Amino acid sequence: MVGIVAIRKLVLFLGLIASGLLSGLGLYYVVTRPVAFERPAWIGARTEEDWRLRSRMARRLVADHELLGKDRAQIAALLGEPEKYSDATNAQMYYLIREEWSGIDPVRRDHLLVSTDQNGRVVKIEIVVFRK
Repeated sequence: MVGIVAIRKLVLFLGLIASGLLSGLGLYYVVTRPVAFERPAWIGARTEEDWRLRSRMARRLVADHELLGKDRAQIAALLGEPEKYSDATNAQMYYLIREEWSGIDPVRRDHLLVSTDQNGRVVKIEIVVFRK
């Protein structure tokens, strides 16, 4: 009799743990899943929450391949002017999507990198991470 009660308690305990894990995974997905691109939210990113949303929009742009084949002017009209970096080539357009700081120095910067061919058409879009 004691064995059956112990097994039932164990099964209930394991069920609660599995339920908690699945709930946690569901919440993680809701908070981090890619979302549809919205230009006003992209351009107007100012707060930490705005930047998280921008990061999620960037993941959607990468996943959906919507930008492939567009030219530089179309990308700039949609995403705004890219960041200016001395080591970026003419074929690269960088858009900041996340930044972490330690004191006065950035320790992590995530960018949406839009790469173009010799005709200025988008051939690749990816998220790149720079860590210090």
